[in-house]
Amino acid sequence: MLRLLVLLIALTLAAPALAQTAEEVDTRLDTVLGSHVLFEEAYVDLSAAIEADNADALSELMVYGTPFKLNGKDVTLADAAEFKLRIGEFFNDKVKAAVKAQRYETLFVNADGVMFGVGQLWLGAICKDEVCTAFDVKIIAFNNG
Repeated sequence: MLRLLVLLIALTLAAPALAQTAEEVDTRLDTVLGSHVLFEEAYVDLSAAIEADNADALSELMVYGTPFKLNGKDVTLADAAEFKLRIGEFFNDKVKAAVKAQRYETLFVNADGVMFGVGQLWLGAICKDEVCTAFDVKIIAFNNG
């Protein structure tokens, strides 16, 4: 019964995301995260990299030297070479399917970032300075368990 209640709540919260337009997603990104342009570019790059199974392109979306989340635990990668050796830990079939199925118009956006699927992958802003006037969009979390 509790599972059903949680599912109903989750579907209710997700319902507005299902009825969005691309313009509404852009507005939400601009308001909540600062720039829809950077997030839209990252969405396109991530989708294309997954479709082409391009490890080099995926490595450009990763964070190095700073922790990100993998199934709730902090993971830090030194560089792209380490990522490529460990790529299967991050991009399993569950994550790839979530990215392939995700449409821009149905992205869930909150202050943490942009969610793919039901949380299999998150994109977020990585600040370039202390006041975060400039940032890069990178993958900040995987939930692939």
